Amino acid sequence: MNRFIELANQMNEEGIQRNLVGAALLTAAGVYSSYVVGGNAGGLNESGIEKLTTMFKHELERVEAAKKSRTPPPAT
Repeated sequence: MNRFIELANQMNEEGIQRNLVGAALLTAAGVYSSYVVGGNAGGLNESGIEKLTTMFKHELERVEAAKKSRTPPPAT
């Protein structure tokens, strides 16, 4: 994971906008993940798409929960 983030940061430092870098990473993850789930046989059917959607959703929830647990509470 860190290698992908390092590459994304490098691309951003080269002047590529973060939203474009993020979209490229998301597309690459989708392409590779569809290969992992569906193999070389072709496109995913609806259940494969649902499986990947669920996987991405759970990963995003895990990442956000980890970020929140590291964030100190606001000062009162």
